Amino acid sequence: MRSQSMLKSILIASLLITVACAPVLAQGDDAGASSGRFNTWAVGINVGHTMPFTDIRQYDYYPVFKYQNENRFGIGLHLNKSLSNVFSIQGRFLYGSLQGTKRGRLITRGGETGFLNGVYSNTSILNYGLNLIVNVSNVAFAPKDAGKERKTSLYFLIGHGLVHFDAKGYMLRSDRELTTYKQGVSGKTTEAANPMGMGFKYKLNSKIDAGLELNIIRVNSDKLDGFVQGSSPDYFSYTNLNVTYKFGSAGTDADHLDWVNPMEVMYNDIQENKQAIAELTGDKDNDGVADRFDKDSATPEGTKVDGSGVALDVDQDGVPDSEDEDPFTDIGAKVDDKGKAIDSDGDGVPDSRDLEANTAKGALVNFQGKTIGKMPTGGGGGGGGGGGTINTGGGSTAYFPSVYFDTNSSKIKYANYDRLATIARAMKANDGITITLTGHADKTGGEAYNMKLGERRAQAVADHLAKHYGIDKGRFKVVSKGETDALAKDLNHINRRVDVGM
Repeated sequence: MRSQSMLKSILIASLLITVACAPVLAQGDDAGASSGRFNTWAVGINVGHTMPFTDIRQYDYYPVFKYQNENRFGIGLHLNKSLSNVFSIQGRFLYGSLQGTKRGRLITRGGETGFLNGVYSNTSILNYGLNLIVNVSNVAFAPKDAGKERKTSLYFLIGHGLVHFDAKGYMLRSDRELTTYKQGVSGKTTEAANPMGMGFKYKLNSKIDAGLELNIIRVNSDKLDGFVQGSSPDYFSYTNLNVTYKFGSAGTDADHLDWVNPMEVMYNDIQENKQAIAELTGDKDNDGVADRFDKDSATPEGTKVDGSGVALDVDQDGVPDSEDEDPFTDIGAKVDDKGKAIDSDGDGVPDSRDLEANTAKGALVNFQGKTIGKMPTGGGGGGGGGGGTINTGGGSTAYFPSVYFDTNSSKIKYANYDRLATIARAMKANDGITITLTGHADKTGGEAYNMKLGERRAQAVADHLAKHYGIDKGRFKVVSKGETDALAKDLNHINRRVDVGM
């Protein structure tokens, strides 16, 4: 019959696909089945349509709807255990019914119309067994796009089990039950059953799948329809919708092994390795720190950074040295967006050291920001790395800050303008004082050169005060100590300075 030929073709095609997938097993088994990272169990329920493919059948590919409708239904349960990304074992149970119709010659007799010599069968079935499921999507499809979760899966199945059935045959016109004993059917009959099929499932979430499945079950008997007309086996189909709940020891949030493509795992590993190599060899911001270890991959070009790629901030004021106009502010001092210590009352002493927060404008203050009186024209004072002080009598002192320079430079930096303003304010408030500007250099370069460099730096300070504040140059004494009076042993930026004293 054509139906049997079609079914044989389906079975052969399913076998070929299963055999073709088998060599890929070795590639798929190592992708996590034994790692415990994925769940491997699933249980579900299915409901669907049954249809016989036996001798008692009117059409080959679709059911009869009139005169003993062939559409029947079944309900089933299944329990799956995934052995790898490709293969699963399934235990299946199905309960349902079948009806087949074979029409004869249509006649009208006594006002009634019916089929002469037509027959139909009615069969209840109970089918159970074990299936082997081949997850084609995990071996036949290319890996999904990075970051995009796969939601669909295609699989094939083949299995073996038993079917218990109770088949009865009837005359189509009279509904007379035919003698079943002579056809070899007496009560319940048990035969071997071999299902083959394919299914499609959709991943709703990490716990639930929904699917559509087609099964063709071969029964090792010609008795399924209640009529024995040869030795050819009978078949029936079960097309169902199913819902599956996935679980296992990996936890509620873990993915199921059926949804882990070994090719995808390998592909992602390769991509991660490529990225790691690129990060080890790449340096996007050209700061000398590889991207993999760079905590700030967007530092401006030329910025000095530490070992983690973060811009240096020597005074730890939150402003990188490359943008800091005063890179030597006191630790903990509040600064503006340019790194300059905030001086709210404008007395030349940063708020972090100012003990008098609201000094009157133009008042002379000591190094603590306290207002002091008019300075006498004498007195002593010392230079030094911290700046000079002037004795005002009564234990009060005025603080002269030092001025700092870049390497091999005598140019006044903008960051020093506030310091110079403090010096100018004190000199204008005390007309009689004369100050000594002592230039220093670090040990970079020759000793004679550094002596001249210190002198140029001291002269630059004198010139700045004379030019911008109108202070007579005669009130300045310019001297140099070169590299001979280093304040810090290993901090060259502190040694490049001009100290102010009396």
